[in-house]
Amino acid sequence: MSDTKIAVDTRNSILFYLMVPMGIALFFALSGAGNQPITSFSEHIAYWTVSVGLCWLILSLSTGFIAPLMRRMNAPLTLTLMTGYCIGSPIYSQAQELRNFVLQEFVLERSTLLPAAGLEGPYASIYLFLLGSTLWITSNYFFYFFLGAERFGYKPTSYDQRGTLAALAIAEGQPFARKVSGDTSQTHFLGVPLATITFLEADDHYTKIGLQTGTKQYHLRFSDAVRAIDPTIGMQVHRSYWVAFSAVERMYEKGHKAELLLTGGKRIPVSRTYRQNVREKLNLSI
Repeated sequence: MSDTKIAVDTRNSILFYLMVPMGIALFFALSGAGNQPITSFSEHIAYWTVSVGLCWLILSLSTGFIAPLMRRMNAPLTLTLMTGYCIGSPIYSQAQELRNFVLQEFVLERSTLLPAAGLEGPYASIYLFLLGSTLWITSNYFFYFFLGAERFGYKPTSYDQRGTLAALAIAEGQPFARKVSGDTSQTHFLGVPLATITFLEADDHYTKIGLQTGTKQYHLRFSDAVRAIDPTIGMQVHRSYWVAFSAVERMYEKGHKAELLLTGGKRIPVSRTYRQNVREKLNLSI
């Protein structure tokens, strides 16, 4: 790991685990939310710093605990963050006794952030749940998308791999679909040599790139990927699949079902919409 990466990771950790909770605590303190016995600003700051800091620690631990399982299930980061929040929230409710011990005399809580009409019982709980989960998820996504920080094992793609094709065109200083000077043929796709790509697969808001040695996943719409890749080396065969001609070994058809067998044993379904076009491109008889 380079010294630069260590410095960036350290900076992001300090910002997320120290500065963000302090910023939230400052906001709540300035809003006047908290305990009625507290009258001074310093007491508000003390109360909210301990409260938010304790909550942030528990949510980080609960999300970190569940994240490996969620990643194995290919769950998106949003679902992992929400699951971690759902696990950590009741733990924090029990851990408030620790906060009360630390703060001693000013522990009676009555939030003035609730609507003026006032909410009680389950309505207040729902409101606070939505407020807390929104702060937790948006804070993580700010670091994930805008600072490029890894969140609980989810590695962010660079900005150019996340938006329109115009944004994608500046991938790490390289073209989205790179061409050799003086040549009209595309040689790379998202930095990957075209000769190694066997298929593209839609996966929610991501696109998987099948390679001869494994797969890579990018935060990129499948439709954008299909439009950008060289159309002379492959074709879309299904609403969720594109294949490289060079990777196709044979086509199987049985009744209304059809699929392609790729090099390495991967089987790709062919939808009825694309079947005739696939036959023609692969020079297969009807």
